[in-house]
Amino acid sequence: SYDIAKQMADETDEQIISYIVSKKNIKVEAGAGSGKTYSLHKVIDWFVANKMKEFKKQKRQIACITYTNAAVEVIKQRIGTIKEIVPSTIHSFAWENIKQFPSPLKDYVKDLSLVKEEEFLQVKSVNYTLGVRYIENNVLYLYHDDVIRLFCKFLDSPKFRLLLEHKYAAILIDEYQDSYSEIMDKLLKHFVDIQTRLQICLFGDSWQTIYQTNNACGEVKDANLKVISKKVNFRSAQKIVELLNRLRPELPQITAIDDCNGDICVVDCNDYIG
Repeated sequence: SYDIAKQMADETDEQIISYIVSKKNIKVEAGAGSGKTYSLHKVIDWFVANKMKEFKKQKRQIACITYTNAAVEVIKQRIGTIKEIVPSTIHSFAWENIKQFPSPLKDYVKDLSLVKEEEFLQVKSVNYTLGVRYIENNVLYLYHDDVIRLFCKFLDSPKFRLLLEHKYAAILIDEYQDSYSEIMDKLLKHFVDIQTRLQICLFGDSWQTIYQTNNACGEVKDANLKVISKKVNFRSAQKIVELLNRLRPELPQITAIDDCNGDICVVDCNDYIG
């Protein structure tokens, strides 16, 4: 089972890389245990092996957005001191790209009414450190969600989007399903739908959305995204995979595990009152 599964997984990764080479915008849909993170790292490795000289000459980078600081550290350890690969959380990525424009940043703070008008009169500059909104010594410190809203506002600017295209060759988004809906909508509208030189690559599983109450986008559908499904499960035994395939027939998997012992018991709480 493992040999067959590994061959299928390798063929899928080759397909992903072929789309990367042809500069297509992609979405890798991968269930739990299918090696999504492995595929993401394979893409990073391909960029490192094939594009670093070109990116250094052009002064362009690859942004790799993940949703935990721990995941950022894993990628940093993998790439070492390669400056052209930039792993970060979405908040760090957003702030890094808007902080260099203090004048429109301050204007957008006013446009979005992030603080009361009488408080805004005190503000001479804007900063983002602890993720708590307060004003001290004429500096407005932003809340985490403020950074996201401001970044979305910047994305409406053609000049800002052009600067992103010049700065980044690609943006890789891990766990895409937990991206903020507004950011994902704007990335699709401004980069994917008109197929700019900035490549958007999404990796995730819409069934694993864990921030639904915090405006997560969940499943992403767009005719201009090339969809690659990972159909191997390296984590679960045959009986579990058979059940998964009944629950989710649109993403069938095979298992890489020969062991098939045990039983599956499904318990629901639909009639529970309490």
